[in-house]
Amino acid sequence: LPGYRRNVKKAEEGTLVEGSVEVETTYARGCQPCYCDPRGTLAMPGVKGGLGICNEETGQCPCKPGVTGLRCDRCRDGFYGLESGKVHCLNFSSLLARLGNGDKY
Repeated sequence: LPGYRRNVKKAEEGTLVEGSVEVETTYARGCQPCYCDPRGTLAMPGVKGGLGICNEETGQCPCKPGVTGLRCDRCRDGFYGLESGKVHCLNFSSLLARLGNGDKY
């Protein structure tokens, strides 16, 4: 289902983890919403709400450049801004270069 990921415990060494069931039987019943963070998730034209669809197996949302996390909810090392409410992460190096040129932030 678009916008959802499978809710299945991972198998270890080819056997199912206790309490889990085959993926095929859980896909329709055991899906969970992706909960992609709209600030850090790539927009997908044609998708309801405009947010990207997460990977069905891992739940990984498609992140904007400089953004990381399963839900695209934090900046990568060397980037900043998403945590302060911005809609993207900015590169520290770019900021320092702009400030060095007299630009205001």
